[in-house]
Amino acid sequence: MEFTYAPETTGIHISSWVFRIRSMGIESQFYLVGEVVEPKVMFDVPRLNFNPLLLNAKSVEKIKLLNKDHIPVAFNFSQESVKGEPR
Repeated sequence: MEFTYAPETTGIHISSWVFRIRSMGIESQFYLVGEVVEPKVMFDVPRLNFNPLLLNAKSVEKIKLLNKDHIPVAFNFSQESVKGEPR
């Protein structure tokens, strides 16, 4: 048996479920109560400073994405969300 619950909002969540095995006539209600929190994922610096640049000049800064939570978090960046020219 597999059970997946993927809420879309943070906070306390309560849900009611019924577990049935019809062939054996078994039915049992159960409640799930849990707190959904944002993951502790952040950049290693609070801001980026590219300093003054001339027109058409380029500057590169590297930052790290840190996961300070005990659960791995999968992520990806959408190409549409990144402004600039591809290399």
